[in-house]
Amino acid sequence: MFLKEITDINCIDCWIYGIDGQFYDNVAEELRHNILESNLYLTNRNIELLKGDSADSAKGFEDNSVDFVFIDAGHQYHEVKKDIEAWLPKVKSKGWVCFHDINSSIDPGVDQAIEELLGLNKLIIGVDTDYFTPDPHCVAPPMKSGIYIKP
Repeated sequence: MFLKEITDINCIDCWIYGIDGQFYDNVAEELRHNILESNLYLTNRNIELLKGDSADSAKGFEDNSVDFVFIDAGHQYHEVKKDIEAWLPKVKSKGWVCFHDINSSIDPGVDQAIEELLGLNKLIIGVDTDYFTPDPHCVAPPMKSGIYIKP
């Protein structure tokens, strides 16, 4: 399973607030454009942008029907736990569940939920190289992402 085998991309977000608390104007369409321009063999794919809560939106997907999920919604323990519990049954065997902002002192709830439900030692971990902060003087460490491959 990898990108050439993915036929549908569903992007779920509340599409409401940006990092600075301002309303997004056209971030959903910008995301669609970025996906199509990414050269990841996705130009003929079905890209659907869904507005809503991540965990609630999972109810619209059949169990064992999703190849890839990227969880980067709420960062509190209960929010991450709710997302994992909602999406894990939807992911096919050998499918990927990816997480953002792991191993972060800023968002310890992310690690806590992953450890409790999956085990952090079962993740393949990488460092984000494109970390963004609106404050040029901010010295925040790069965030890490992790991939869990469902058995």
